[in-house]
Amino acid sequence: MSFFNLFKEKITQPTIHEGEENLVLINGAHILIDCKNVKVENKAIVLEATDSHIISMSGKSKLQILNSGVIEEVSGKVKIGLIKSGVIGIVKDNVRITTINDCFIEYLKGKVRVGTFNNGEVKFVDDRVQISTINSGKFMFIRDRAKIGTFINGEIIGVTNQVEIITMMDGKIDYLLNRSSIGTINSGNIGEFCDSAEVQTLNNGEVNHMRGKAIVCQQISGIIKNQSKTSLVVYSQEKERINTLNRKRQQEEIKLLEEQAKEEKEAIKKDAEVKQEIKEEVQVETASKPKKTKKAKENKVE
Repeated sequence: MSFFNLFKEKITQPTIHEGEENLVLINGAHILIDCKNVKVENKAIVLEATDSHIISMSGKSKLQILNSGVIEEVSGKVKIGLIKSGVIGIVKDNVRITTINDCFIEYLKGKVRVGTFNNGEVKFVDDRVQISTINSGKFMFIRDRAKIGTFINGEIIGVTNQVEIITMMDGKIDYLLNRSSIGTINSGNIGEFCDSAEVQTLNNGEVNHMRGKAIVCQQISGIIKNQSKTSLVVYSQEKERINTLNRKRQQEEIKLLEEQAKEEKEAIKKDAEVKQEIKEEVQVETASKPKKTKKAKENKVE
């Protein structure tokens, strides 16, 4: 998600508000410093907000940089460029946020789009929210068809109700439930992998418990510590390797038995040939001896 170009707007000189209260900004460009109870509406543009309390942002308003402060609600088609630090209550509707460096957010919902989430904490992510990249941070629950592009590191307590995570590079997910899916897990830890949740490819990492009708399509490496009989690993490279070794061992044993049988057969054949030769020799010797006649016997008697 590219950083939106505020300077496409014809901004000449922003109005600087310092220490002011109860502002309603409808149009024009503004800089907020230590302001309270501010509403940003319509097509107003805030270039920077520092240590300010914004009650709401709505309409097609824009905020280029939030250095610090609080925003209670962001809605409509608001665009936010960079949040360096701060606290935000609810972000909803079609809001676009390019980069969050560090922020506490109570609720992301609707069709909100976040480019890069570098660090911070979010309690709830719901309703088809999309986050392209999570570099780090803590999330309580990601639910209801939300979509995460790349989860590089961080911690998520619960992923449930058809959430999709494209790639998990590392990190920890306590629960993966209810037809949620992860495309590829390269490293990290899944605590409870249950119901009809699915992992396409487990390259590495650990799954503590795989239960229910959970599915791993390909297990290249990694560890599944505890797997119930109802869950399924479609293909396991390790099991395939073991099966291949077993098949090879069986083939070698069969070959050895065949060779032994062949040797025994040849030995029996050779023994039979020797016996036949001896028999033939005996027969030849017997046939070659001269027979004693009757006359010779009589002369012997005289």
